[in-house]
Parts: sequence; structure tokens; C-alpha cells
Amino acid sequence: MGRIVAIGGGDLSSTEKLNRYVIEMTQKNTPNVLFIGTASSDAEEYMRRFYKVFVELCCVVKDLSLTKKEYTEEEIDKLLEWADIIYVGGGDTRSMMDIWKKYGVDAKLKQIYDNDKAVLMGISAGAICWFDCGHSDCEAFSGKEDWEYIFVEGMLDIHHYAFCPHYNEEGRDSFDAMLPDKKMTGLALENDTAFVEINGEIKFIRANDERSVYWFRNIDGKVEKTAVETFEDIETSKRRYYGNGWDPKNYVLFGCYNSANYYSMPSHIEPKDRPEAVKCARIATVFAILGMVFPIFVFSIIVFGFEKKFKEITAYYYKPMDVAKKLAAVGMALSIICCPLVLLSIIRVIGLCLGR
Repeated sequence: MGRIVAIGGGDLSSTEKLNRYVIEMTQKNTPNVLFIGTASSDAEEYMRRFYKVFVELCCVVKDLSLTKKEYTEEEIDKLLEWADIIYVGGGDTRSMMDIWKKYGVDAKLKQIYDNDKAVLMGISAGAICWFDCGHSDCEAFSGKEDWEYIFVEGMLDIHHYAFCPHYNEEGRDSFDAMLPDKKMTGLALENDTAFVEINGEIKFIRANDERSVYWFRNIDGKVEKTAVETFEDIETSKRRYYGNGWDPKNYVLFGCYNSANYYSMPSHIEPKDRPEAVKCARIATVFAILGMVFPIFVFSIIVFGFEKKFKEITAYYYKPMDVAKKLAAVGMALSIICCPLVLLSIIRVIGLCLGR
């Protein structure tokens, strides 16, 4: 058994509390998050937003872009093994599963679950995949004008339920009418809610108290719909960096953590399309230069700008050369203190430019 978090829908902003909850599940300060955006054809804007949100939550982010790049099996395995969290994005469920089966990703994810190697999570299509089948709008991606919701089959079937995301949205009530033909238990999640399984224990969480979750059970040939009444309180489950005064944005100064992650984005997203990463790198560079130059600048002003004054003041007590030596020692001490931080910053900026 492993860990799964299936989010019914929403966006990266409305589900922030749910994302923080999942990060806490890893029990790591800076967990590795792998984004799989196959269902959206690895849409660049979606990927940018994902990187931004999870980097600001102090995660190290990479992606598996199966529709944009060819991977060897070894490369896929390396990325999957690296991840503490594997996040599957929304989009076309049927297309996603076809591509996964081509690369064997479906079987690999199931193995990760069986061995509890990472938290498996996803939203919309990325939530459907963990169940037996799902109520899907994948027909809409085919360009048909009169498309209808269907059940997509061939999912990972880790949990043997018929799953419906976005249950609060228009047209999703067709799940109620379609479910009796499946003759199995159904589960419907509204946006900003999530199904959570931790080693066999099932519970539900939500980022919005007005959202609901429903079970559908076949009883004597009839489907009975029941609203879930108990949700785990996630208000107290927050990133340990929040609440103790450490804002991850401050980490830009010397670690350049945010920039490093932006620059780890795949090659098909050009640097010019990453203005925030460029901005962070520039800020880090400015601080590196200031940190190196400032002690020398101050020392020069003191020694050369006020040389005559110092001679007058110290004429009766010290020789001018002694004063200069003492000031030099102070300048050297300041440089020694600043240099490690400056060097770290410079190294990080070089890493950003190299895309490391």
C-alpha cells in the first residue's frame, strides 16, 4: 500500500491548502516534486504556473514531458525514483493513458504505489487515473460540438471505484444516471476537495468548507447517494516554514532557490519566457556584486578620503601607518565574513545560467 491524494478540481491557487497538506505528508523540508502534464499535452503555461506555486512552497520541481520530449526507460525511471511527490495534471484522460501505456508509465506508477516510494497525487484527469474508471469530458478534446460525458476505462484501478471530478460543475450530474450501469461503488468530488489514502486509511480533505464529496453505493440494485460528513482539519497542517517567520521568498537572496527551480524547466520553454527566473537571477547577481564591492569601497573611502584627518587625530597616539594597518585588518575581516556568502551566491548564479 501507498499514498494517494486525488483532487476533484480547482486551480493551483484554490487548492493551495491541499498542496501544502501533501507536502507535509513527505515529512521533508524541500521535497522533490515531479510534474506529469501529459493530459494537457505538457502545456507550457500550465507548467510555468505549477513551477511557480510549488517552488514558492520550497519544493524542488522537475517535470516528465512525454509529449514534448523522447525519453529512454532509464531516464523515466530516474525521474520517478527522484520524486517524493508525483503530481499528475488535468486534461484529456484518454490521451494521457494511451501515452502512458506507450512508455509503461502506468505500470511504473502502480509499482511506486505498491512500494510506497512517493506520494501520488493529481487533479481532474490526474485524479481519475488512480481509480477503475472515470466520468470524463475527454470527448470535448476531439473537437466534437455535440460531445457527451463518458466513462473512460483502463485506469490504474488502485481503488476500485467509478470516479467523478468537478462534481459541482454543470453537466456532471450525468454521473448519477450513468453509474447504475457500472454496478460498482462511485465517488464524486467537487472542486477544492480531495480523496486521501495513506496505507489503506481513507479520508477526505477540502480547501473550501462549502464544497462536498459524495459516495454512491449500489444497494439492492439501486444507487444510494450519501454526502461525506467528516473532513480532516487541514488548517493546522501548514508548511513548517510558514508561521515561524521564514518566508520562502527570502531564500532568493543567497540561495537563489526560486531561480534555480525556474531554470530547471525543460528546454522547450525558452529562458526569455521565464521573466521571473531572470529577475531573480539579476537580483542575486546584484547582491553578489554589492557584497563583494561594499567592504572594499568603505575601506577605500576611510583610508583615502579621510587620510589627512586621520593623521591629525592620531598624530599624538599612533603612527599613520599603524592606523592604516588597523583599518586594513578591519576591511579584511569584513571581506572574510562576506566572502563565503558572496561565493555561494556567485556559484548559484552560474548554476542558474547553466540550467543546473
